[in-house]
Amino acid sequence: MGVREIALRFAGVVLFIQFYIIWTLGFMDYAPQLYNYGLLRISAILLTIGLLLTLNKYLVSMIRDAIAD
Repeated sequence: MGVREIALRFAGVVLFIQFYIIWTLGFMDYAPQLYNYGLLRISAILLTIGLLLTLNKYLVSMIRDAIAD
């Protein structure tokens, strides 16, 4: 694993965790301004990016296996 791949996975995990922190703080009414549609939509986009960055190698190998079959 190269340094770039480790950095991408770390960024993916951070974005993944950030979504749940924002959602939890807004849902529990600790920071109600975080629980609005616009911010949750942006956080969901970041969550998706984080998942794709984290699962990138796995997804690529699955696509290659599907093409090879």
